[in-house]
Amino acid sequence: MNMFKDFVLPPLVLTIICIVVSAALVATESITTPIIEEQQKAAADAARAVVLPGASGFELLSVTDMPEGGVDAYKATDGSGYVITAQAKGYGGQLKVMVGIDSNGLIAGTQVLENNETQGLGSRVSDASFMNQYVGKDSTLEGIETIGGVTISSNAFNKAVQNAYQVYGQVAGVAVAGNERDPITDEVKTQLFPDVTAFNRYAVEGEAYKAGNAGYIVVTSNAGFAGDVTTAIGFDLNGAVTGVVFTETNETDDYGEQYTRKSWREAQVGKTSADQLNLIAGATVTGDALRANFTEAFELLATLPEAALEYEGAAEGYNGTMTVYVGIDAAGTITSVRLGESGDDFVTKVEDEAFSSQFIGKTSTDGIETISGATMSSTAFIKAVDAALAAQKGA
Repeated sequence: MNMFKDFVLPPLVLTIICIVVSAALVATESITTPIIEEQQKAAADAARAVVLPGASGFELLSVTDMPEGGVDAYKATDGSGYVITAQAKGYGGQLKVMVGIDSNGLIAGTQVLENNETQGLGSRVSDASFMNQYVGKDSTLEGIETIGGVTISSNAFNKAVQNAYQVYGQVAGVAVAGNERDPITDEVKTQLFPDVTAFNRYAVEGEAYKAGNAGYIVVTSNAGFAGDVTTAIGFDLNGAVTGVVFTETNETDDYGEQYTRKSWREAQVGKTSADQLNLIAGATVTGDALRANFTEAFELLATLPEAALEYEGAAEGYNGTMTVYVGIDAAGTITSVRLGESGDDFVTKVEDEAFSSQFIGKTSTDGIETISGATMSSTAFIKAVDAALAAQKGA
């Protein structure tokens, strides 16, 4: 009996206590979880009402292929707009932002939901003085200014809003400004090839140029520690690196920023694969972005000798000059057409695949049919393609 009390009873009592406590915890969780979830839902609904004032209610939308950075999307039940939550990488982690977009596609309000940025610095993106400048902006976000001394965090906020617009464009079925980069400038091209005066862009997925008869330029971008790291890489005709220019980077001083220094850039000259890159200890994330940049650049480089080049053509349209970029291969065959600058009111019609697909595979514009209801615009497009074909023949 004493043995039972000494050896069996204590573990048994502890087991019974554990079972009772566990059951109590489960019961408590089953009671509190719905309450917490309801409180979170109420808080989220309240936040949506702040960024889209006047909306009477919200309906959660199903997004099949959620764009990068997208978290969720709600539609106002009264048709007054959408509320999109998206995120982007800041200094202290993911910065999550809720964006209200009204029925005209303009920002009605923004609110930071999660902010792990440095207190007193990066946390300033939550200030009304910063967020209010987004109200009334469209998807171009033109005129937005970053916060002095808080570049990484304010860029992350801006990226999160851009990501929200990509989600909005998908769920609303409207065109929005993309996250695509602007093409590199002529200054960047001449930095890589000072003695070359003629650069032609390739008609490929990505951004690449033929640098006269001296080599190639490939532009690639991947996420670094503090935002996108974009590089323009020059290659000679044998596929060796001739130079590197950073066109976009916000990496931190003395860490990722070391890669932008002249000594590192010059050390990459002559490399013929991404595996040969000189990586810097302590800047792993930036190094990973650059390895990805160079890997993609070498892969695209291998396709360029057989790729079509783009030639520019222009003509007067219904309401201004229309510029068209035409991909033309070495045999003079059209491989692609894309509209550039245009003040024309009927540009959406000439961009329609039913019209633009007529050019693919042809060596001239003979037989191309104009668009009923947009005759002047489609005629201008055809003339612009003719000008591009003439430019290719004269090159």
